[in-house]
Amino acid sequence: MAAGEPIRIGAANIAPHVVLRDGAESGESIEVVRRVLAGLDIDNVEIVSIDFGGLIPALQAGRIDMIASGMSITPPRCEVISFSDPYYAKSEALIVAKGNPLNIASFADIAATPSARLGFVLGGTEGPQSAAAGVTESQISNYPDSATLADALKAGRIDALALPDLQVNWLLMQDGWDNFETPGPFIPQIDGQDQILYTAFGFSQADAEFRDEFNAVLDTMKNDGTVAAAAAPFAVTQFAVNLAKDTHWTDICAQ
Repeated sequence: MAAGEPIRIGAANIAPHVVLRDGAESGESIEVVRRVLAGLDIDNVEIVSIDFGGLIPALQAGRIDMIASGMSITPPRCEVISFSDPYYAKSEALIVAKGNPLNIASFADIAATPSARLGFVLGGTEGPQSAAAGVTESQISNYPDSATLADALKAGRIDALALPDLQVNWLLMQDGWDNFETPGPFIPQIDGQDQILYTAFGFSQADAEFRDEFNAVLDTMKNDGTVAAAAAPFAVTQFAVNLAKDTHWTDICAQ
C-alpha cells in the first residue's frame, strides 16, 4: 500500500455482509472494518465491488488491499491468504411459526418429532448436519435457494426452515415475517465436533504487519462492545460475537 493511497477493500454485495443504503455501501462487514480502520487513524477507504468468487484472486493480484465480505476462515483459504482474528461466528437457527407449535429448536428436536418437516437449501451445510442429528430423509425437503425455501415455510409445506443464524435473523428483520419466529441459535455437531464458521477479514500474506496492527484494534473492539454495536443493525448478535472472542485465526487455519 502506497503512502497517501486509499485502503482498497474488496466487498461482494451479499446481504447482510454488504448492502447498499441510500446509495452508499454499508452492512456488517463494512461498518466493522470502517471502525477498526478509524482506530488505526485510517479514513481514506475505497470500497471495490467484486463478486465473491473473485475476492481472493483480486487480493492475490494486488487489486485490493483487504477483503470485507463476511468471509469464513477455512484451511484451504489459509493456504493463499491470511485473516484477521474472527469477529463473529455463525451457528445455525430455525424459523418456525409464531408460538413454535411443535416445540422444535434444533435438528435433534426435529429428529425426535417424526411429524416435523424440515426444509433447507440444497448443497448447504444443513444436509450433513441434520443427518448427523438423526433427521430422516422423509422429513426433509430441499430447495434451490433461500427465497423458495422461505415461500415453502410461509405456504405451510414445511414446519421449519434451517439457515445460518445470521441469515435467519436478517430474514426476520424484513417485511412479511410477522407470523414467524426463531427459537434461537444452536450449534450442530458432526462426529462430536461443533460446526461453527468463523467470520473474518482477509489480507494478503505479504501484509502481515498491517494485519497484526488491524488485529490489535479489532480485538479491543470485540471486547469493548464496538464490534457488536456496529454489526447489530445487520442481524449479528452478541451471542455470535461472543462465540468468536477467544478464537484466533491461526487456530482455525491449523485445523
